[in-house]
Amino acid sequence: MKKEAYKKVYCNKGYLNALGFDKSALLRDLISLAGGKIFSGSFIKADGSKRVFNAKQFIVGSVVGGKSTLKQEQIAWIDNEKYIELLRDEQEILGESSDERKARIAKKCWRSFKVSKLKTLRVNGVEHVFDVD
Repeated sequence: MKKEAYKKVYCNKGYLNALGFDKSALLRDLISLAGGKIFSGSFIKADGSKRVFNAKQFIVGSVVGGKSTLKQEQIAWIDNEKYIELLRDEQEILGESSDERKARIAKKCWRSFKVSKLKTLRVNGVEHVFDVD
């Protein structure tokens, strides 16, 4: 089966500014357009290395605990590879429903990236390419 190439959209700073887009808001909108499906991308980590990820949308409030430490310039996501690994490997707790188990495991799989460090975001067959600060 032939793998279809992603359509590319280049979203440099000048382009986004000319259209009046805020990169953070644009990314949140693109991720919500995934509609619960897997999306992927890449970003530059604090140590300068590149990180490629496969993810699901992080739902605010899905991780219960203390006060959120996320800053406005960060976007949270569920690491799909880690999520699948834990679903496969972790034991069920007696009396736990399937939804409760999935929620418990999702709490262990959330990650975040800085908006300014995102290089690519692939959603619904389109790869969005960004400048990195």
